[in-house]
Amino acid sequence: MASCKNTFLLLLLLVSGSLSGQVITTYAGAAGHAFAGDGGPASDADFDFPCGVAADINGNLLIADFWNARIRSVNSLTGIITTVAGNGTFVNNGNGGPATAAGINSPTGVTTDKWGNIYITCDSITNAGTMYYTEQGSFVRKINAAGIVTTIAGNGGATDSGDGGPATASGIGATNGISVDTSGNLYICEVGPRIRKINTAGIITTLAGNGTYGYSGDGGPATAAMIYGAGALVPDKKGNLYFTDGRRIRKIDAAGIIHTIAGTDSFGYTGDGGPATDARISTHGLAIDRAGNLYFSDLIYAVIRKVSKAGIITTVGGNGIRGYSGDGGPPDSAEISIVYGVAVDTPGNIYLADVQNENIRMICPACSGLSAPEVVRPQPELRVWPLPGYGRFSLLFNTSDTDPVVLTVTDLSGKKILETGCVAGKQQQISVNAPPGIYLVNCTNGACKMSKKIVVK
Repeated sequence: MASCKNTFLLLLLLVSGSLSGQVITTYAGAAGHAFAGDGGPASDADFDFPCGVAADINGNLLIADFWNARIRSVNSLTGIITTVAGNGTFVNNGNGGPATAAGINSPTGVTTDKWGNIYITCDSITNAGTMYYTEQGSFVRKINAAGIVTTIAGNGGATDSGDGGPATASGIGATNGISVDTSGNLYICEVGPRIRKINTAGIITTLAGNGTYGYSGDGGPATAAMIYGAGALVPDKKGNLYFTDGRRIRKIDAAGIIHTIAGTDSFGYTGDGGPATDARISTHGLAIDRAGNLYFSDLIYAVIRKVSKAGIITTVGGNGIRGYSGDGGPPDSAEISIVYGVAVDTPGNIYLADVQNENIRMICPACSGLSAPEVVRPQPELRVWPLPGYGRFSLLFNTSDTDPVVLTVTDLSGKKILETGCVAGKQQQISVNAPPGIYLVNCTNGACKMSKKIVVK
């Protein structure tokens, strides 16, 4: 990223979606394979196996930093990274106290609800000298909006047990992903292989999987189906739950029936532009956007693929070569490596947790052809972040006005360094890489007369 600090990169992102202007960038991580950077720019931070990501209600990005035994957060307005849970020890303790003082053992997945609570799946890894091994079962832990941590599922037993009773009394095997629906019900992937649900009353049940590894059961009850290996899962607004299952993506509908919506009997990388059910895929991370499109990571072929709401599959990131390259260019020309976690935020940015490159990459909405509902506000809004910028700053403009809007960026001498017209009635984001200095951002039209100042360090 440092090499880009003296160039300007314009990303004009229309939430209605376009394949033009597609860009991938590094959002966080300096590939240091360590723990460093808290209190500074996320782009300078070091991770150690960042395997899970989620965007919270404020647009902050949460990261499950597995081997650092912490949950970290990147502030969407400042770009500063901090630890929100975990003290770096491989234990699960600290219930009832500050999450930052607690032991958060090897977090695998992270999610957040609309009330600002954070939920994480924690395995039980014991550090015996230089060796790490799983000693007990897994736990689900909750960090409330006040930063207090509690255990809400798991009794330390590694054998699946406890269905129909309190989740805190249940045995939970090794875990992968975790997600939450709009009502507050939690869903977790157990390597078991099962999908389990914790309802808002704290009762745990098995939602899918009969405990046998394999693939069977489509068209029947999900609880009777065989699951090959669930990696991640996401609910939609209609009561369906989607999960990655080895060479398939499967859906559990609101009636509890399981279906395959992507993938065939074989691993591979085929099918772009056609029905997802005819494509060969391999899967792990999974995310859903506001329009109902799914995005998943392919660990074998080093790509990010999309299954549209209409069931068509395409590649939106990665060129199939494991590596680290392509920042500032088209996502499908970039090299990525082993992406475990995938997340999509409200504006439609796609985040990729790359455990081999030890970083988080970001793809803009236009790169993936998102078709999310536009954000309409009664008054125009112009956001500028981070403050201060660190070689880069972003503008987010929203308006329902029908008049065209012009955004300009000038330095203190009045020199115009950027001028762009904005489409009325749409949300647009512009990201600018800039040399150090002070800049003025202005928007002008009949209804919008605003000015913002940004300092770039």
